[in-house]
Amino acid sequence: MLARNTYLVIDPDLKIALDVVRRKQAASKDERREFMKNPRAAIAEALGAAEEEAAASLFVETAQYSDRVLELGLWEPPALAWLTRKSGQWLPESFPIWVGSRQIAMTPDSITTLKQNCAAARQAGEADIEVQGERHSVDVVEQAVREAEALYGTFNPDRAQPPADAADNANQAGDPSAAPEDPASGDDLVLLIKTNIDGLDYELVHPRRGARIARDLPHQALGATTPQPHQLEGFDWLVKTWSAGWPGVLLADDMGLGKTLQALLFLAWIRRNELASGRAEPPTKRPILIVAPTALLTNWVAESVRHLAQHALGTCVEAFGSSLVKLKRPKGAQWSPEDALEIGALTSADWILTTYETLADNHRAFARVFFSVIVFDEMQKVKSPGTINTQSAKAMHADFVIGLTGTPIENRIEDLWCVMDRIAPGYLGDLKNFSAEYGGEDPAALKMLKVRLEAPFREGPAVMLRRMKEEILVGLPKKNVKKYPTPMPSIQSEAYDAAVAEARKGKGDPAGMLKVVHALRSISLHPTGAQNVDSYDAHSVRRWIAASARLSKTIELLHSIRSASEKAIVFIEDLEIQKTLAAAVPQLLGLSKPPDVINGGTPGKKRQAVVDRFQDGGKGFDLLLLSPRAAGVGLTITAANHVIHLSRWWNPAVEDQCNDRVYRIGQDREVTIHVPIARHPVFGDESFDHTLDDLLEIKRKLSRHMLAPPVQSNDVSRLFGAAIRGEQVQRPPN
Repeated sequence: MLARNTYLVIDPDLKIALDVVRRKQAASKDERREFMKNPRAAIAEALGAAEEEAAASLFVETAQYSDRVLELGLWEPPALAWLTRKSGQWLPESFPIWVGSRQIAMTPDSITTLKQNCAAARQAGEADIEVQGERHSVDVVEQAVREAEALYGTFNPDRAQPPADAADNANQAGDPSAAPEDPASGDDLVLLIKTNIDGLDYELVHPRRGARIARDLPHQALGATTPQPHQLEGFDWLVKTWSAGWPGVLLADDMGLGKTLQALLFLAWIRRNELASGRAEPPTKRPILIVAPTALLTNWVAESVRHLAQHALGTCVEAFGSSLVKLKRPKGAQWSPEDALEIGALTSADWILTTYETLADNHRAFARVFFSVIVFDEMQKVKSPGTINTQSAKAMHADFVIGLTGTPIENRIEDLWCVMDRIAPGYLGDLKNFSAEYGGEDPAALKMLKVRLEAPFREGPAVMLRRMKEEILVGLPKKNVKKYPTPMPSIQSEAYDAAVAEARKGKGDPAGMLKVVHALRSISLHPTGAQNVDSYDAHSVRRWIAASARLSKTIELLHSIRSASEKAIVFIEDLEIQKTLAAAVPQLLGLSKPPDVINGGTPGKKRQAVVDRFQDGGKGFDLLLLSPRAAGVGLTITAANHVIHLSRWWNPAVEDQCNDRVYRIGQDREVTIHVPIARHPVFGDESFDHTLDDLLEIKRKLSRHMLAPPVQSNDVSRLFGAAIRGEQVQRPPN
């Protein structure tokens, strides 16, 4: 409100514009949405053609944003109907949902049953139903189902594809520090950008950059760390690509080669160069931004303390977790999303840490800052062009971008395009043409793509650096992979027979094949899951273990590892089996307490605390049970030298990420990867586990020679054909 005797004079043109806005506020929702997409056009029309200059003067174009940013508008995911969806997961064995205050594990089939039970209870006028032995109100159960469907997708047992990104979302379920993938979606206005999807709208090419300091390792910025030769080579490559004018680069080294350290060395050099260039204070100051999954941000702080001298990167601002509250501006009359965070605190910082979700939530504020470097750690988080996380990352304003990932292609070849479109927009062209050229998975085309990314460009270094541990770490201990074909007990083989017989009655359509593959996968782990077992009754536990070839072999292996006083980690996806095994292990192995477990319900800080206890546990046997997606990245567990894959994924990149928790820099003992394989007495080599193992080996060999997508369009049909029809899967060469 205006104070007494205070008058507000409104320009006539502005009054017309405000009248337009007022009318639109009272209009229908569709009309309001159309207006929000392009308010300038409606206001210009009201002012009349002769007043085009006046209309333009009502809109302030800020120079703060990247020139990739077009305007403010409603977020609408791009139409990508022509882009074939290839899921990197199959139907998960189980996933956690909350029913009231209790977290329980469910499968897609049990969710469907739960929905049917709720509907039946409603029809019968009943107020509550039983869920896994406890009574809950129908309202509470229906709410749990809705939340599960929002997180994992709508469950339909007859669909041809599993929920999109179900495992990634399950990875975060129950973790209060993790946010949904698209937290800022909805009707909020977002920064719209040139997308490069249907045509090349935006191409970024920098001139060569000049440095004010020597292009050498800044020894005075280092702590006690002596970088290894390949890490010095990585630092040198980063400096040369920056000098050559690349807008960004992809450091895609194999996991365990120290990508974080290489990036830190370069960031320390960049800060010294910024200071020497006179950009020490705002408004010329350009902070560094590091974007990473929540669980990895504390690791960045720890690694900087470990490897760099004090203040080598300057003042750090933590824009995540509880620290984010200090940066948020209270909403008031003058508040806007551009001012959601204290911009002064961001522009005054030397380096800033945030998450992908926080960046998306506050992208209009972050986009006002011009960063000297943005580092995207685990950059496959922005592999999908249809998410607000990706949109927000591409709207940021940076002089140089570093993408870090050991898996540049997680599901499909288009993942690589999306990552590169943030790093070096335009270098791989537009998405539609890229997909047409490389999406067919032609080996020759994929080899040429790899050459294009790894070859020098315009007399400068390549835009991508990718090295494998086997090529670099001469002193790394040997890694042994042992596979154990184990006969299925009769209860397991009979359940397998029944599933095969049922499958042969079907039509062999994609939806049916996926259901069969899921059934065979589950039975090959355990024919009854975690049902009918009392984990605290020794006889019940022994009977349960004996019903599964993989579980029997796993316990046998753990006895051997314990006898050798060594440590192991076991990867198991099914949460109920994970829980039951954790409770049963003490009596099976004679332990004083159950092993620690890390899964999607373990908060980020607790995960690191569990790992720290394991790492610092001294000599002797110890065991961790881990979920592949929840603990497959970002954790260093070199105290263990045994990895057991009790359950496996059909994406070899995921399995390799799991192995690399143990087999990485810092490991000083030989590592053994154990793979129990359930072998059917009749199907033999065509048993599901054998077929999956062959498929994974084929994919691994392909990915070493070309940028082949680890998930291919015919994976389900290949598994189905081998397991049901006895078709031969091409064996990998020796």
